[in-house]
Amino acid sequence: DTVNVAARLETLSKQYPWMSVLINEETWVHLPPTIQAAFDDLGEHHLKGRGQTVHVWGLRREGELPVPDSTLQRLVPEDPDA
Repeated sequence: DTVNVAARLETLSKQYPWMSVLINEETWVHLPPTIQAAFDDLGEHHLKGRGQTVHVWGLRREGELPVPDSTLQRLVPEDPDA
């Protein structure tokens, strides 16, 4: 189902050419509030093959995401061979 929703959001993105990415509510709720604030609420949409509407959020092409706080940044170990 996740892959199906992603494919349908990709199709829907053609209606929003000023958005760089579309996500559904299920993804949006897992983002920290500072990143949620960067997305525009695009409301409920009917996606092909789904009985229920899907709430969609979009990030504008000119929009910028804030730097994630340290709890979200992945630590990359230094390369011992470098």
